Formats: sequence, structure tokens, C-alpha cells
Amino acid sequence: IEEVCGVLSADECRLLMLLARPHLRASEVVDPDDASTRRAPIRTSRGATLDPILEDFAARAAQARVAACAQLPLTHAEALSVLCYAPGEQYRAHRDYLPPGTIAADRPTAGNRLRTACVYLNDVDAGGDTHFPVAGVRVRPRAGSVVCFDNLHADGRPDPDSLHAGLPVSAGSKWLGTLWFRQQRYRHW
Repeated sequence: IEEVCGVLSADECRLLMLLARPHLRASEVVDPDDASTRRAPIRTSRGATLDPILEDFAARAAQARVAACAQLPLTHAEALSVLCYAPGEQYRAHRDYLPPGTIAADRPTAGNRLRTACVYLNDVDAGGDTHFPVAGVRVRPRAGSVVCFDNLHADGRPDPDSLHAGLPVSAGSKWLGTLWFRQQRYRHW
């Protein structure tokens, strides 16, 4: 787990929030049995996956800096997902690696989610830490900071110790951008 501060400027953070805001919908989770997505009590935020057509040069440059923190090419990343958590909302402990059915249905040559890079887009008034219970680490959201962590072992097997949670927001809101990096090229843009 690595945290890098000051990766994005305040303007870049605002840009990503503004691009996502009109597209926010109730967040969903992937069903491990059939790769479908559904709403679930484990995840109570709203989110938007940014279609590349919405991205301008500044949004792409911001993502490239997040990718540099992850030490992987941006072409390995799924489309940027932006999440917004209101007071009381959270994402209970979960893992980001994908079940085989989901990989088979979405660019199987890209492989699984090797690494996750989360960029905090605002300072949270209270709560909203990212918690890694196995590692005993909590990361406080700070605008422009990035936290990166691996989801797979070096041999490509899913790492159950990558368990993490977005703790409930106590006051204010929490905005977070996430890039999930696959093992191989995912993007063709």
C-alpha cells in the first residue's frame, strides 16, 4: 500500500467531479456467479464511469499522472470510475479482483485487476478513510492524494489480503476516482 500526496491539483480534482456529477447513479457490485451487476447493501455510494468521449486533455493528463503513481501504463486501466459518498455511505470490506466470469465477459486478454489506484478528489470533513484491515492501515482522504495497492500475488493469483473498505463518511461528502489496472492492455483509446 503506497500513498502519494499532491498528485492532482485542486482544479483537476474539481474537473473530474464536474465530469462525473451528471452521470452519477447508485453504485453496483459484480455478482461472482454470473458477472452481472446489481445494487447491494455492501456499497451505498453513487458512481459514474467516465466514457472516454467525455474526457478532455486535462482529464486524460490527470489520469496519466495517477497511472504513473501506479507504475503501470494508462492503457492497462479500465475507464475512470468516480464515486461520491454522502454522510453514512460506505463500501464495506471487499476485494477488487474479478471473478473468472467477469474477466471472460470483459476483455479476457486484459486479465484480472492487478492494481488499484484511488485518487481522493476532496478533503472529507469527517470519516471516509480507506481501511486495509489485514495490513492494519487507514488512509485519510486528502484532495489530490493517490493510494495504490495490489490485488494479485506476483504469480497472478488473487490476493485475499487486498481486502479494503471505504469507511462511512461522518460529515460532508467524499469524492474518489478509481483506476483499476488490468494485467495487460485494456484500453484502445
